[in-house]
Amino acid sequence: LAVTIGDPSGIGPEVVVKALKDRSMYDIMRPVLVGTVLVVQKALDAIKSDDTVVAVSKPSEAKCEPGVIEVISPGDWEGTEFPVGKHDAGSGKASHLWVEEAAKMCMAGDVEGMVTAPVNKESWNMGGSKDTGHMEVFRRLSGSSYVATMLVSGQMRCMHLSTHMSVGEAVKYVTTENIMTATRLTQKMFKEWGFENPRIAIAALNPHASDNGLIGSEEADEIAPAVAQAISEGIDASG
Repeated sequence: LAVTIGDPSGIGPEVVVKALKDRSMYDIMRPVLVGTVLVVQKALDAIKSDDTVVAVSKPSEAKCEPGVIEVISPGDWEGTEFPVGKHDAGSGKASHLWVEEAAKMCMAGDVEGMVTAPVNKESWNMGGSKDTGHMEVFRRLSGSSYVATMLVSGQMRCMHLSTHMSVGEAVKYVTTENIMTATRLTQKMFKEWGFENPRIAIAALNPHASDNGLIGSEEADEIAPAVAQAISEGIDASG
């Protein structure tokens, strides 16, 4: 897995090296970091870790052994002294590049997937990026017409209808058409992941699911019709 170290001015590098101190991580993944050796070494120093860090040029070179952290350093950022705890254009530009390069590794099949440490969207903007966040990077690089975020905790999987929108924009985005796009994708992916009979619960928007129209109309106007349409298409949906 390609593991981006996040914003080098933020908490990401420290979170990553602390996580890799848990040797059981290596039982479930083979990590190769994307960032710079210098930033990772500083994070190791900050937590007083005796792990070592080395540079590799591509994922296939990584041995992924506990205690030795391997880093791919795209671009010309190796050796850069990033400020700590501050918004910084350089930090934004570098962390954005690292996400792009990790995504390209995924698309090329060089890694099975990627793990991302926190970035700072304001620093991304300062560095010249027009991408709001990770999802927008993935959408642009893959040429996808639609991308979605899903959160997973145990047996619960929560698919977002909207991502990186203001609350006002998100409310307007609650339409039958948009709900169906998200529901169909969720059904498709669940099937691909091996769930023979996935169950999809479509959440309400307003408090108390609007109390039959007393607190908003989106449930009656947009959400309930989407649930009915999903059922008519053979999706085990409820809401």
